[in-house]
Amino acid sequence: MKILLVRVSSLGDVLHNLPMVADILRHHPGATIDWVVEEGYVSLVRLNPHVRKIIPFALRRWRKGLGKAETRAEIRAFFRSLREDEYDVVFDTQGLLKTGIVMGAARIKPGGRKVGLANGSEGSGYEGISRFFHSQSIPLDPRTHAVARGRLVAGAALGYAVDT
Repeated sequence: MKILLVRVSSLGDVLHNLPMVADILRHHPGATIDWVVEEGYVSLVRLNPHVRKIIPFALRRWRKGLGKAETRAEIRAFFRSLREDEYDVVFDTQGLLKTGIVMGAARIKPGGRKVGLANGSEGSGYEGISRFFHSQSIPLDPRTHAVARGRLVAGAALGYAVDT
């Protein structure tokens, strides 16, 4: 099973998704996991030996140089890299428009799914429009802790229970 995680920022949010990787591999030991993350956090995700491929996302930098040909070339290269693989499941555990667009651009295998949050939780920056890009939306209690959010979404989508 090939899985793509889309959790691009911020530092705490990226850290909160790391247990999700361990859960997935505990229940699906043969899974391969790729991750789209803001370029400033690539080295953090790289510390996890279970992430096969890291796709750097440089939106913060790209916004400053949209008028430059080299920036537009980088954006095209990002989307080419994102679309090199087909995934069984793509997870967006951030629930933002920008992560939804990334999820929408990712390729899935026939029968594959794009899974995300059905609702926000207390303290999250959830943007409901992100659901437009999901084929499956997982509802969570609004008081769900950030670490548990990703773990519960993955468990619900992949058919395993999570102890939180």
